[in-house]
Amino acid sequence: MPANYDLIIVGGGCAGLSLAMRLSEQNLNCPKVLIIERRDHYVNDRTWCFWCTEDSYLKHLPSHHWETIKIKSAQESSYINCKDTPYLMIEAKVFYEHALQKIAKNNRITIVFNESVVTVPTKTNELWHFVGNDEIYTAKTIVDTRPVKIPQHGDAILWQSFYGYEIECANAVFDRNIATLMDFDDYDKTCVCFNYILPTSTKKALIEITIFAVHPIPYENLKVKLEKVISRYTANQAYKTIRTEHGILPMGNKPQTNSHDKSYIYAGLFAGAARPSTGYAFQRIQRWADYCAKAIYQTQYPISHQPDSISQTAMDSLFLKLVRARPNLAPTIFIKLFSQCDTPKLIRFLSDKAKLFDYIAVMLALPPAPFLKQLLIGFFEKTIGHATKKTD
Repeated sequence: MPANYDLIIVGGGCAGLSLAMRLSEQNLNCPKVLIIERRDHYVNDRTWCFWCTEDSYLKHLPSHHWETIKIKSAQESSYINCKDTPYLMIEAKVFYEHALQKIAKNNRITIVFNESVVTVPTKTNELWHFVGNDEIYTAKTIVDTRPVKIPQHGDAILWQSFYGYEIECANAVFDRNIATLMDFDDYDKTCVCFNYILPTSTKKALIEITIFAVHPIPYENLKVKLEKVISRYTANQAYKTIRTEHGILPMGNKPQTNSHDKSYIYAGLFAGAARPSTGYAFQRIQRWADYCAKAIYQTQYPISHQPDSISQTAMDSLFLKLVRARPNLAPTIFIKLFSQCDTPKLIRFLSDKAKLFDYIAVMLALPPAPFLKQLLIGFFEKTIGHATKKTD
């Protein structure tokens, strides 16, 4: 006999667990939920970072924070004081443990590990049916956090690929009080390449190499370059690798389209969870989990990620198209943005909380000529495209 549920969450990653946590707070009103996770257990495989604002979710979980951030190129450096909104880092092991403990308090939520969806879900008599490895499942509603397809070259304006090691050195080499968000000292002019350094002590740090490119880059292609970067930051001294992390994030992708059936929705990174211009996703996922859980309580149906405002979408798209066309300008653009824009306004912009004056401040901090040129290029491309369609 099939295992029957009110809601099945496919994927027990950040999005799936976050939604389950919000649903667990509904106590006896919580629907009967199953989380299907293909891993057999969780490991400390990633970190999530964000600026701490007044209404940030789970801001009690981070084990590290920085009140000064640094942006650097070969020509100049900029240090930004963010004491009022420090940069926070949540380790995966902390988030997973917190989520599982909270979910376990509500016996209406079940998580099954080492399980996958092996058939395409089909709907019959108001119920979704699909087959797992050893089980048949049915549910009234489904939240699917998996990407619909394997990421490919043309699926986003740019792709953010990163690979990093958390390392520990025998001697003190890091300033634990400063997080380096972007170090452009060694970048490839055909793409945007920078180093990301989060020191957690004078001897330990997460060091990553990040690339914005027109195609996804597997971690194997970044390993040699990363190890050279680490040697530079550690002055060639020996170090121990504690763990590694790798990810590929879409920047400016078209979110996965939900079906016309409101009982089956997509969520997660490829459905709008990641900010197009930065890749930051954690707080966006938490906000989505909050209003999705409320929608399930009120209507019994989940809802996907809300679209960004027109202003934010337009600015993100313009930025990504410019960086794609002229990646060599990225160091100048980012350093000007962080050094010349009022920090609270910039952080509200980066945290999806910008007001009109914040948008204006961001625009005034950026070099106008390349953005105006990119606007004109976009205008002419659109005009030619419309003319071509009419001719056809």
